[in-house]
Amino acid sequence: MQRHDSKSMLKRMEMDYDARMEEQVDDLREKMRLLQVDRKGNVELLETNKNSNKELIRQLKQENKELRKHVADMKRAEAPTNGGLVVVAEGDDETSQVAVHLTKCRKQYDDVRHKVAAQVDQLEQLKDSVKDLELEAKKPSLEDTPETRKIRMLENRLDKAMIKYNEAQSIRKTYEQIVKRLKEERIGFDNQLAAIERAAAAKNHDYDELVMLSADAAHAKDLTVAELERVRSNYEEDRRLRDKELREKQQVVKMKLDMNARLDRRERQKHEIVEAEVEGLAPDEGHVLKTSLALNSLKEGRVADEKKEHRSKIDIFESAFRKIKEATGVSDVNEVIQKIVSQEGTTENLMMLSKENQARLEALQAEHLHLKTHVEELKYSGSGGGHRRKMVDDHETNLNLATAKLERARVKFERVAKILISVKAGVEHLVDKIESVREDGKAILVRDDTIVEALHESEETLVGLLELTETAVPADAGPSTSLSASASTSTAAAAVVSDDELAVGITRPYNQRIPLPGDGFLADELNDDDGLLLEENDDALSRDRVKKASKQVLLDQDKRKKRVQKKVSVQDMDDFTADDAMASATALGMPTTPAKKK
Repeated sequence: MQRHDSKSMLKRMEMDYDARMEEQVDDLREKMRLLQVDRKGNVELLETNKNSNKELIRQLKQENKELRKHVADMKRAEAPTNGGLVVVAEGDDETSQVAVHLTKCRKQYDDVRHKVAAQVDQLEQLKDSVKDLELEAKKPSLEDTPETRKIRMLENRLDKAMIKYNEAQSIRKTYEQIVKRLKEERIGFDNQLAAIERAAAAKNHDYDELVMLSADAAHAKDLTVAELERVRSNYEEDRRLRDKELREKQQVVKMKLDMNARLDRRERQKHEIVEAEVEGLAPDEGHVLKTSLALNSLKEGRVADEKKEHRSKIDIFESAFRKIKEATGVSDVNEVIQKIVSQEGTTENLMMLSKENQARLEALQAEHLHLKTHVEELKYSGSGGGHRRKMVDDHETNLNLATAKLERARVKFERVAKILISVKAGVEHLVDKIESVREDGKAILVRDDTIVEALHESEETLVGLLELTETAVPADAGPSTSLSASASTSTAAAAVVSDDELAVGITRPYNQRIPLPGDGFLADELNDDDGLLLEENDDALSRDRVKKASKQVLLDQDKRKKRVQKKVSVQDMDDFTADDAMASATALGMPTTPAKKK
């Protein structure tokens, strides 16, 4: 900025100098014109003075001539004297009068002679001045003499000297203004210099920080690039493993489908063979053969159910191990165990550090309480009014209440912020899950101000899916007499499962009412009916807890469904054996009683 000001000041100075030079040139031209006019006037004046001087000289000469004549007359009329002294006889009055008159005349003569000498000197001076005026009155253009050339040269030199003098004066004025401006700026120069130095130091500090930040950013960039490469390689490896697992599972599914197809063909062939044999056998033997086949099919179904249950347990364990691998970042079992063991050691170290820090914190709190008590004792140990103590106690009580209220507000804010983050994450997860089944195919952008809209659209989508499933279930279920027992069994199991789901939904640990704290509640009043704080209820609403609860509910539903299926299968087998017994008793002619169904 200073440099810019100096440049602008120099530019203004140059412009002022140019303007002054133009003004000086105009002034010089005007002066030359005036000098020419003055010269003409001076010449005329000199001519007039010359004429007047000539007249004066003529008059002086005439007076001088008269005086000389008068002096000569006086000398002739003078009496003879001895040695220049007048001889006066004593007692002669006439002679004394003549002597006195002579003395007066001599005195007048001396005065006149003195005046003449002075006039002669003045005349010589006037002659000299007249000569000078005559020389000056001559026109220089009329004759080219060395004197005129010298005069012209001197005049030119004088003009150049005047021009240089004027330029020097203008430059002097410019530099005087510069010096004056610099002296004025010198007053605040130290402050400006200190401010510039401070700004330079701040800029250097900022530059150093930016250099450090640049180095940190470059290092972070390198780490990020390395992490990206690692994640990319892991992603490629995981994708390759997933593709491999997918191919293996597809092969397994294909083998299972082929096996199921072969089993179906084998069952159909077996049924055809059994029907052919039953047609060739007696009715009792055919009934016994059907009973044995039914028992074998029930045993096979039970074995298949056990296999499915065992497979579901294996899937649960595999999913848990997969989550452990994702959490630890390793795929080897030994490395996972080592990670868990090292985490246990780290946990123990952290627990020890927390205990030490807790002990230190308690000691510091005790010391703080002791110092606070000591300060209060020193503060109120002197003679003071009781009303001051009461005012201090009231202010401390208000301060404690305000602090407690602030802490409750802070806890409430943190809790609400945590709930909001969890809700936002849950809504994003829900939107991602149902994005593939949306009819409009539009992507919902989940933000803080669009959570309610996203929930509303997700609810509409889910309601539409439920309506589609409810309308699709009756259309898919056809009137088949062979599947009536299994349909009734599945209906009963579904009823039991729905009742269980209702019971689980009622007794769900995270389905609790949260009492909002008021202004007058304390920390111990924020407990709910089970003795849990609100923070624990907030923790119960986390995604992990919800996932665990949902998985537990699904496992309970599977177990109940399997128990219901087993009960239904045993009941069907009892009914089947009772029917066989009644048929055999009827064939033997024995009385029969209907068996009670359990």
